[in-house]
Amino acid sequence: LEFRRVLFRSWRPGMPIHCLVLLLCYAIGCVVTAWYLVRWRTGADLRGMHSGTTGARNAGRVLGRGGFVIVALLDGLRGLLAMFLAAAFGLRDWWLTAAGLAVLAGHLWPAQLGFHGGKGIAVSVGVLVWLLPLRTAPEWTLAGLLLSLVLWRSEEHTSELQSHSDLVCRL
Repeated sequence: LEFRRVLFRSWRPGMPIHCLVLLLCYAIGCVVTAWYLVRWRTGADLRGMHSGTTGARNAGRVLGRGGFVIVALLDGLRGLLAMFLAAAFGLRDWWLTAAGLAVLAGHLWPAQLGFHGGKGIAVSVGVLVWLLPLRTAPEWTLAGLLLSLVLWRSEEHTSELQSHSDLVCRL
């Protein structure tokens, strides 16, 4: 009974449009760039290759460094686009955060791919750029250096894991 009272007290006239915008953000997240690009370029299903995820890193393993960069940029732009549309439709405060989570959920669990998507790193970066904008050159420089370090370390870790798995396969 208390839950219903809180729910109806927080209900506002604009809420149906807010819910539709959240569905739109989820749909934007479901446009899994890596899967479509790999499918277009090679005809293969990215989910059956390497790590099995549909993210930029796995696309980079199939298409090379250029494929990784293209997918990472487009995924980040998808996050930004969803946030821009949510703000344009008037979503504010926690609704805007929910829009970011919806686009991320669309990337992680795309309905058309059997709810098997990527890890959401580039989409999260796009959402966070909208929610926490960097305003000065030193902030952008620091963010770029940190992102480069994370990507470099994870690539190093991935190649280390691949060398260990090669060794185990040889035994």
